[in-house]
Amino acid sequence: MKRMLLTGTTQGIGNHLYQRFYREYEITTVNRSYFHGENILCDLSDVEQTVDLCAKLKGMSFDVLINNAGGGTPMHFSDLTAKELLKCTNLNYHAPVLLMQAILEGMKERGYGRVVNISSIASKSPRALIPHYGAAKASLEVFSKSMARYYSDCGITINCVCPGGVQTDTSMKNRRIMAELSNMKIEYYNDAMVSGNGLGRMVEQNEVGDAVAFFISDSSKAVSGQTLNVCGIKEVHS
Repeated sequence: MKRMLLTGTTQGIGNHLYQRFYREYEITTVNRSYFHGENILCDLSDVEQTVDLCAKLKGMSFDVLINNAGGGTPMHFSDLTAKELLKCTNLNYHAPVLLMQAILEGMKERGYGRVVNISSIASKSPRALIPHYGAAKASLEVFSKSMARYYSDCGITINCVCPGGVQTDTSMKNRRIMAELSNMKIEYYNDAMVSGNGLGRMVEQNEVGDAVAFFISDSSKAVSGQTLNVCGIKEVHS
Protein backbone atom coordinates (compact mmCIF):
# COMPACT_ATOMS: atom_id res chain seq x y z
CA MET A 1 0.00 0.00 0.00
CA LYS A 2 1.33 3.45 -0.93
CA ARG A 3 2.00 5.99 1.80
CA MET A 4 0.49 9.48 1.98
CA LEU A 5 1.28 12.50 4.13
CA LEU A 6 -1.82 14.68 4.51
CA THR A 7 -2.02 17.88 6.54
CA GLY A 8 -5.04 19.55 8.13
CA THR A 9 -7.57 16.72 8.45
CA THR A 10 -9.66 17.67 11.49
CA GLN A 11 -12.32 19.40 9.40
CA GLY A 12 -13.41 20.55 5.95
CA ILE A 13 -11.64 19.50 2.78
CA GLY A 14 -8.81 17.80 4.65
CA ASN A 15 -11.21 15.55 6.55
CA HIS A 16 -13.00 14.71 3.30
CA LEU A 17 -9.67 13.76 1.70
CA TYR A 18 -8.77 11.52 4.62
CA GLN A 19 -12.13 9.74 4.50
CA ARG A 20 -11.81 9.37 0.75
CA PHE A 21 -8.29 7.93 0.62
CA TYR A 22 -7.65 6.05 3.87
CA ARG A 23 -8.69 2.72 2.35
CA GLU A 24 -6.26 3.14 -0.55
CA TYR A 25 -3.27 4.64 1.26
CA GLU A 26 -1.43 4.28 4.52
CA ILE A 27 -1.96 7.85 5.71
CA THR A 28 0.09 9.87 8.16
CA THR A 29 -1.68 13.07 9.14
CA VAL A 30 -0.33 16.33 10.55
CA ASN A 31 -2.60 18.43 12.76
CA ARG A 32 -2.21 20.86 15.63
CA SER A 33 -4.72 18.82 17.64
CA TYR A 34 -5.66 15.18 18.13
CA PHE A 35 -6.71 13.13 15.12
CA HIS A 36 -7.19 9.38 15.09
CA GLY A 37 -4.76 7.07 13.35
CA GLU A 38 -1.13 7.89 12.69
CA ASN A 39 -1.21 11.59 13.50
CA ILE A 40 1.72 13.91 14.17
CA LEU A 41 1.01 16.92 16.35
CA CYS A 42 2.39 20.12 14.86
CA ASP A 43 1.21 23.71 14.51
CA LEU A 44 2.27 24.44 10.93
CA SER A 45 1.89 28.18 11.50
CA ASP A 46 4.91 27.90 13.81
CA VAL A 47 8.17 27.72 11.84
CA GLU A 48 10.19 26.14 14.64
CA GLN A 49 7.65 23.36 15.09
CA THR A 50 7.55 22.83 11.33
CA VAL A 51 11.34 22.60 11.08
CA ASP A 52 11.39 19.99 13.86
CA LEU A 53 8.65 18.05 12.08
CA CYS A 54 10.53 18.09 8.79
CA ALA A 55 13.66 16.72 10.45
CA LYS A 56 11.62 13.69 11.53
CA LEU A 57 9.95 13.28 8.14
CA LYS A 58 13.27 13.05 6.29
CA GLY A 59 13.66 9.59 7.78
CA MET A 60 10.29 8.48 6.42
CA SER A 61 9.14 7.66 2.89
CA PHE A 62 5.95 8.86 1.25
CA ASP A 63 4.52 8.35 -2.21
CA VAL A 64 2.00 11.19 -1.95
CA LEU A 65 2.11 14.56 -0.19
CA ILE A 66 -1.03 16.66 0.09
CA ASN A 67 -0.47 20.06 1.68
CA ASN A 68 -4.00 20.91 2.71
CA ALA A 69 -3.60 22.78 6.01
CA GLY A 70 -4.21 26.49 5.56
CA GLY A 71 -6.36 29.47 6.32
CA GLY A 72 -6.34 33.12 7.24
CA THR A 73 -8.40 35.39 9.43
CA PRO A 74 -10.25 38.18 7.56
CA MET A 75 -9.40 41.65 8.86
CA HIS A 76 -8.85 45.23 7.85
CA PHE A 77 -5.32 45.92 6.65
CA SER A 78 -4.89 48.52 9.39
CA ASP A 79 -5.43 45.75 11.96
CA LEU A 80 -3.00 43.25 10.41
CA THR A 81 -0.17 42.71 12.89
CA ALA A 82 3.28 41.38 12.06
CA LYS A 83 2.50 38.32 14.18
CA GLU A 84 -0.68 37.55 12.23
CA LEU A 85 1.05 38.17 8.90
CA LEU A 86 3.88 35.76 9.71
CA LYS A 87 1.50 33.16 11.12
CA CYS A 88 -0.57 33.20 7.93
CA THR A 89 2.45 33.13 5.64
CA ASN A 90 4.06 30.32 7.61
CA LEU A 91 0.93 28.16 7.45
CA ASN A 92 0.02 28.73 3.81
CA TYR A 93 3.44 29.07 2.19
CA HIS A 94 6.50 28.29 4.31
CA ALA A 95 5.14 25.06 5.82
CA PRO A 96 4.18 23.47 2.47
CA VAL A 97 7.57 24.47 1.04
CA LEU A 98 9.46 22.95 3.97
CA LEU A 99 7.38 19.77 3.79
CA MET A 100 8.17 19.45 0.09
CA GLN A 101 11.84 19.92 0.86
CA ALA A 102 11.68 17.16 3.49
CA ILE A 103 9.99 14.64 1.23
CA LEU A 104 10.84 15.30 -2.43
CA GLU A 105 14.40 13.97 -2.35
CA GLY A 106 13.11 10.64 -1.07
CA MET A 107 10.57 10.57 -3.88
CA LYS A 108 13.36 11.32 -6.33
CA GLU A 109 15.44 8.39 -5.06
CA ARG A 110 12.47 6.04 -5.53
CA GLY A 111 11.54 7.52 -8.92
CA TYR A 112 7.95 8.24 -7.99
CA GLY A 113 5.94 10.92 -6.22
CA ARG A 114 2.74 12.93 -6.29
CA VAL A 115 2.44 16.32 -4.61
CA VAL A 116 -0.79 18.31 -4.45
CA ASN A 117 -0.82 21.71 -2.80
CA ILE A 118 -4.24 23.06 -1.88
CA SER A 119 -4.32 26.74 -2.80
CA SER A 120 -7.30 29.08 -3.14
CA ILE A 121 -8.90 31.33 -5.71
CA ALA A 122 -7.96 34.10 -3.28
CA SER A 123 -4.58 33.83 -5.03
CA LYS A 124 -6.11 34.86 -8.33
CA SER A 125 -7.82 38.19 -7.77
CA PRO A 126 -7.90 40.90 -5.09
CA ARG A 127 -9.45 40.00 -1.75
CA ALA A 128 -9.39 43.20 0.29
CA LEU A 129 -9.96 41.57 3.67
CA ILE A 130 -7.65 38.55 3.27
CA PRO A 131 -4.67 39.95 1.29
CA HIS A 132 -2.19 38.09 3.52
CA TYR A 133 -3.88 34.78 2.75
CA GLY A 134 -4.17 35.37 -1.00
CA ALA A 135 -0.54 36.47 -1.27
CA ALA A 136 0.70 33.40 0.59
CA LYS A 137 -1.31 31.08 -1.66
CA ALA A 138 -0.06 32.86 -4.79
CA SER A 139 3.50 32.35 -3.60
CA LEU A 140 2.80 28.65 -3.04
CA GLU A 141 1.54 28.26 -6.60
CA VAL A 142 4.62 29.92 -8.11
CA PHE A 143 6.96 27.84 -5.94
CA SER A 144 5.10 24.67 -6.92
CA LYS A 145 5.65 25.42 -10.60
CA SER A 146 9.36 25.90 -10.00
CA MET A 147 9.58 22.57 -8.16
CA ALA A 148 7.63 20.83 -10.90
CA ARG A 149 10.31 21.96 -13.33
CA TYR A 150 13.14 21.04 -10.93
CA TYR A 151 11.86 17.47 -10.49
CA SER A 152 10.41 17.09 -13.97
CA ASP A 153 12.49 14.03 -14.95
CA CYS A 154 12.18 12.18 -11.64
CA GLY A 155 8.76 10.54 -11.93
CA ILE A 156 7.31 13.23 -9.69
CA THR A 157 4.37 15.51 -10.41
CA ILE A 158 3.62 18.67 -8.43
CA ASN A 159 0.30 20.44 -8.91
CA CYS A 160 -2.07 22.82 -7.14
CA VAL A 161 -5.81 22.75 -6.64
CA CYS A 162 -7.61 26.07 -6.09
CA PRO A 163 -11.02 25.65 -4.48
CA GLY A 164 -13.42 28.56 -4.45
CA GLY A 165 -16.72 29.07 -2.69
CA VAL A 166 -16.61 25.68 -0.98
CA GLN A 167 -19.28 24.46 1.42
CA THR A 168 -17.15 24.13 4.57
CA ASP A 169 -17.90 25.50 8.02
CA THR A 170 -14.70 27.54 8.15
CA SER A 171 -15.11 29.06 4.69
CA MET A 172 -18.74 29.98 5.34
CA LYS A 173 -17.77 31.53 8.68
CA ASN A 174 -14.95 33.58 7.15
CA ARG A 175 -17.21 34.96 4.45
CA ARG A 176 -19.68 36.00 7.14
CA ILE A 177 -16.85 37.76 8.99
CA MET A 178 -15.93 39.60 5.79
CA ALA A 179 -19.54 40.71 5.41
CA GLU A 180 -19.56 42.07 8.95
CA LEU A 181 -16.27 43.91 8.37
CA SER A 182 -17.70 45.38 5.16
CA ASN A 183 -20.99 46.39 6.77
CA MET A 184 -22.84 44.11 4.38
CA LYS A 185 -25.66 41.68 5.02
CA ILE A 186 -24.35 38.59 6.78
CA GLU A 187 -24.80 36.35 3.70
CA TYR A 188 -23.40 38.87 1.20
CA TYR A 189 -20.16 37.06 0.28
CA ASN A 190 -21.68 33.59 0.42
CA ASP A 191 -24.45 34.73 -1.91
CA ALA A 192 -21.89 36.39 -4.19
CA MET A 193 -20.03 33.10 -4.54
CA VAL A 194 -23.20 31.23 -5.44
CA SER A 195 -24.36 33.84 -7.95
CA GLY A 196 -20.92 34.28 -9.50
CA ASN A 197 -19.72 30.72 -10.08
CA GLY A 198 -22.32 29.71 -12.66
CA LEU A 199 -23.33 26.70 -10.57
CA GLY A 200 -26.09 28.29 -8.53
CA ARG A 201 -24.67 26.61 -5.41
CA MET A 202 -21.49 26.29 -3.39
CA VAL A 203 -18.72 23.99 -4.57
CA GLU A 204 -18.90 20.67 -2.73
CA GLN A 205 -15.95 19.13 -0.92
CA ASN A 206 -16.11 15.96 -2.99
CA GLU A 207 -15.63 18.06 -6.15
CA VAL A 208 -12.36 19.35 -4.75
CA GLY A 209 -11.55 15.76 -3.83
CA ASP A 210 -12.12 14.71 -7.45
CA ALA A 211 -9.42 17.14 -8.59
CA VAL A 212 -7.00 15.86 -5.96
CA ALA A 213 -7.78 12.25 -6.89
CA PHE A 214 -6.91 13.00 -10.51
CA PHE A 215 -3.59 14.62 -9.63
CA ILE A 216 -2.44 11.70 -7.46
CA SER A 217 -3.55 9.07 -9.98
CA ASP A 218 -1.56 7.51 -12.81
CA SER A 219 -3.94 9.28 -15.21
CA SER A 220 -2.13 12.55 -14.45
CA LYS A 221 1.46 11.33 -14.85
CA ALA A 222 1.95 13.71 -17.80
CA VAL A 223 0.52 16.69 -15.87
CA SER A 224 2.79 18.72 -13.62
CA GLY A 225 3.28 22.34 -12.63
CA GLN A 226 -0.41 23.04 -13.18
CA THR A 227 -3.09 24.77 -11.14
CA LEU A 228 -6.70 23.63 -11.38
CA ASN A 229 -9.44 26.01 -10.26
CA VAL A 230 -12.45 24.26 -8.78
CA CYS A 231 -14.89 27.17 -8.67
CA GLY A 232 -17.18 26.95 -11.68
CA ILE A 233 -16.72 30.06 -13.85
CA LYS A 234 -15.76 32.31 -10.94
CA GLU A 235 -12.26 32.85 -12.33
CA VAL A 236 -13.23 33.16 -16.00
CA HIS A 237 -12.48 36.77 -16.91
CA SER A 238 -13.16 38.54 -20.19
